[in-house]
Amino acid sequence: MADYVNPNIAERLADEHIEFMDAAGNAYLNQPGLFVWVKGQKPAWEYGLARSDAVSPLEKSDGFKPSSLYVIFALLCKPGLESAPYREIAASSNVALGSVNWAMRELRERGYLYQKGRNRRQLIRKSDLRDRWVASFIDKLRPKLRLGRFTMLKPTDEWWRSLTADEFDIVWSGEIAAWKMTGYLRPERATLYADNLPRGFLNRHRLARSDDGEIQISRRFWGFVSGTTDRAIAPPLLVYADLVASGESRNLETAKLIHERYLSESESGQ
Repeated sequence: MADYVNPNIAERLADEHIEFMDAAGNAYLNQPGLFVWVKGQKPAWEYGLARSDAVSPLEKSDGFKPSSLYVIFALLCKPGLESAPYREIAASSNVALGSVNWAMRELRERGYLYQKGRNRRQLIRKSDLRDRWVASFIDKLRPKLRLGRFTMLKPTDEWWRSLTADEFDIVWSGEIAAWKMTGYLRPERATLYADNLPRGFLNRHRLARSDDGEIQISRRFWGFVSGTTDRAIAPPLLVYADLVASGESRNLETAKLIHERYLSESESGQ
């Protein structure tokens, strides 16, 4: 039983023959004389109302424009950026200046941005905004950012340990980034971000395209340096979102650690 099960997780649960029901009306029940399979139902939600942090981030989807999600990501990752000139925000978000104007207006209208004066702004209700961003990233942005899924023709254990970011200009997220950040998770799948498909990386490790491959490469969409000490690791919020997107219990446990160690502090005083 859950508050909300998104379509991707619903498919995975059904593939594993794990029955579920959620409050939005999605369900998979497979018993003698009974078969129920419903997915894609959205949770009822009135935007802008406060909710308990105990609610799953996947329940907090919203209507933010895709370009606004890029801006919100930069604002959440770089505390104080909301008070910077719009051109600086645009550079950090990799969007046009007009997209920043729209995003800031959306944030004000939804009660996430407090205007102290003409040039003084403060991001508020960060925890709620973060959860909404995670839900929207999983549903809207993540599929569009994917450059490809790959599998290793000659698998080798922990092949990623010796790889440096500068060599192929890639950034780790998901399970490998989580292992580097917490030492808690043994990676089974790789998620990485790059400006383009890193051909040298593909050739070095003999990767072939595969719809269910264990290696996913996505387009890097931010324009600032990660807040971690290792520049080869994606911003903690993205690592958290990629772990949540997997829907796997071991990744969700690690996502909680990432939240406690890297996200809670940045949301204090909200």
